[in-house]
Amino acid sequence: MKSLCVIGFRQMALLLAVVGLFSSVCFAQSSVVFVPSTDTQDRRSFYLSLESYAHFAKYENGGFQSYGPSVVYGVAKNLEVGLNYYFTHDESGSANELQPNIKWRPYNNEEKGVAVAVGSLLFVPLNDNAGDRTSAMIYANASKSFKSAKELRLTGGIYRQVNGGDDFGTKTGILLAVEQPLTEKFSLLADWTTGENRLGYSNIGFNYGIKKSQNLTVAYTFGNSGRGNNYLSLFYGYNF
Repeated sequence: MKSLCVIGFRQMALLLAVVGLFSSVCFAQSSVVFVPSTDTQDRRSFYLSLESYAHFAKYENGGFQSYGPSVVYGVAKNLEVGLNYYFTHDESGSANELQPNIKWRPYNNEEKGVAVAVGSLLFVPLNDNAGDRTSAMIYANASKSFKSAKELRLTGGIYRQVNGGDDFGTKTGILLAVEQPLTEKFSLLADWTTGENRLGYSNIGFNYGIKKSQNLTVAYTFGNSGRGNNYLSLFYGYNF
């Protein structure tokens, strides 16, 4: 597996082109909280997530709310495409953004509990408040599950931001995540994306399986650059 920081220009361009191809399908990426997992959606199945984020402060003190749906579609075995749409409101007004994405899992050994995934996520601003530059994150990660610890799973990887501009901040960082099932329906989750940029957050929370096809994730998100970026994250997911 190649590190993201040494992926060549041709490979990067190819990956971004593939993302652009699938963005017209209008399908969100499976993740722990925000760090991408090594899971992929089953072939020909959909996953819909309704998401809400809120920093409970007055707008003039940095408060904001963000809402949006995310959809994932399993194109083939070990390959998924997705689309996120987010509407955010803060002191400066409203921002609208699309995030088409793709993930491929080239290796998955269930017996050893090891998997590897690579993927990309585009950030496409739809109005001036969302920015004037389309950028992308490309990443590679790997996970290891431990049957002796109730299927504890550890995930680690690296990401690279492309076309973020000089004021984006950290361009390359580390992805870390842990998932600990406690019961058949209840799991603890935590993940961290390093760097001082729009991706730089840590998250801690839980996932609860309401039914076989439905789940609820609640997490608190801590910004790497200060508590002004902290917020509550809520996700309701439906698999069909």
